[in-house]
Amino acid sequence: MLRKTVSSLAALAVVIGLAAVMGISGCRKEESHAAPPERPATVGTVPTSVAALEERTFPIVVEVPGTVQAVQRADIAPKIMGRIAAVYAREGDHVRKGQPLIRLEANDLAAGVNQAEAAVQNAQAAREQAKAGLEMQRTQSSVQVQQAQAAVEQAKAQLAKAKQGPRPEQVSQADQAVQRARAAVEQAEANLSMAKEGARGQQKRQAELAVTMAENQVAQAEAGLASAQAALKTVQADYDRVKNLFDQEIVPRQKLDYATLQLEQAKQGVRQAQAAVNQANGGVAIAKEQSSMVTEGARTQEVTMAEKAVEQARAMYEQAKSEAAMAHQGGRWEDIKTAEEAVNQAEQGMRAAIAAQARDKVSAEDVNRAQAGIAQAKAGLSGARAMQSYAVIYAPFNGVITARKADPGNIAMPQMPVLTIEDDSLYQLVGSVPETAVAGVRNGTQAPVTLGSLGKTVMAKVAQVVPSADPASRTFTVKVNLPKVTGLASGIFGRLSVTTGQEKRLVVSREAVTERNGLSGIYTVDGDNKARFTLVKLGKEYGEVVQVLSGLQMGQRVLVANSGQVHDGAVVQVADR
Repeated sequence: MLRKTVSSLAALAVVIGLAAVMGISGCRKEESHAAPPERPATVGTVPTSVAALEERTFPIVVEVPGTVQAVQRADIAPKIMGRIAAVYAREGDHVRKGQPLIRLEANDLAAGVNQAEAAVQNAQAAREQAKAGLEMQRTQSSVQVQQAQAAVEQAKAQLAKAKQGPRPEQVSQADQAVQRARAAVEQAEANLSMAKEGARGQQKRQAELAVTMAENQVAQAEAGLASAQAALKTVQADYDRVKNLFDQEIVPRQKLDYATLQLEQAKQGVRQAQAAVNQANGGVAIAKEQSSMVTEGARTQEVTMAEKAVEQARAMYEQAKSEAAMAHQGGRWEDIKTAEEAVNQAEQGMRAAIAAQARDKVSAEDVNRAQAGIAQAKAGLSGARAMQSYAVIYAPFNGVITARKADPGNIAMPQMPVLTIEDDSLYQLVGSVPETAVAGVRNGTQAPVTLGSLGKTVMAKVAQVVPSADPASRTFTVKVNLPKVTGLASGIFGRLSVTTGQEKRLVVSREAVTERNGLSGIYTVDGDNKARFTLVKLGKEYGEVVQVLSGLQMGQRVLVANSGQVHDGAVVQVADR
């Protein structure tokens, strides 16, 4: 019996030795989580082992609860109120940036754009009309100024003519006209006498001679007209030459004024010569009528005609004498005064035409106002088009639709979300770290995140630590970027493990813990090598060991294996090494 017991103990010692070797090997791989070194022992016939309690260094980890959120999230709401015509996405749909999501009914907005475009066209037409009015006003002002200048020049030429008086040839022509008129009166009176008395032989010869003389006067008058016309042609050529030189700014205006005066005088000479020809032709007609009367005898109507011819001849004679007197006298004071008044009136008209050019400025301001009206109308058109563009809402970024809160036919309001979109390419865990632990969190550091619902623990990078604390909870908001994980979505619960430092903790092998009636206890070995059951309070487990919060002290020996088969007060036999 004793031999069998010794053999069993020897086999048990081998097993315990192998277990010890395996335990030592495990300690090399994960030293902080391996069980404390053990020594083989027996309690009666129960094989066991004894280990001493020890302290080990562990990191201080604070678990921070948090919620998974998308880095980019947007509630899609319209900027304007309107009835929804179409919604192009549902929950779970992936959309691209710029993709149409919502379309509102926009008939009124299109009408507003058409109205704004019409306003732009009206403003442009008003500008063109104002520009045309400006050009017309400038043209009228320029023409009025030119006409006023011509009137001033003509009035000055008449004044110069009145002051200068007629030329010698004009005086001679006037005297000849008086002589012809006197002769015409005498002839008319003779014709009247013959018409009343009848014809005699001598009178017939005289009548025939009068016809001949009248015809000679016609020839002389026509020669004078030809001479006056030749003189006019010469003076006209001189005027054209001076006018051309004046236009080229080669000769002064005085030269042009003189040439203008000469031209007017030459034209007057032609008119007087033409009047002389007409008068001579009239004399021929009278002479022929008288000759007919002398030959045929007087008739009542002939006498009447002769009397009227006398009256006409006398009137023409008086007019010729008046013109001759004026030619001999030169420019009279009243003529000069009249010409000066005409010059003053022309100059006043010139000043009025120049003053009227101020209306050009008013027309130019009308053009500027019309241009400003175009700018205003275009701004209104831009605003109308912007309002029309609000009728279609596009995706602001690539992502997934997570909520749809309205359907076609509903009235959309500003600030009332219709869709919610999230960027599913990057998620964050957002949690609140106590102020006592925030020192262990730095931007860019790695920290483990446990996603319980997914059954995964991943390493995440701290993206942001909000620099201000919540005064109510005394916590700081921390955001960590999560790697891509299948099934990751907003709203998932997670825990961020934050290491704030290190501390020594009393640990014991998990095999040493015995549960009795819901209480945890450990068999200790006292100085008499007796087993004593001691209640303990345990903490976290670390691999093969568990933290002892209270009930034991460092250095105490405890039973590790088969402690459930040991009773309180049993003697423990510890093998020697």
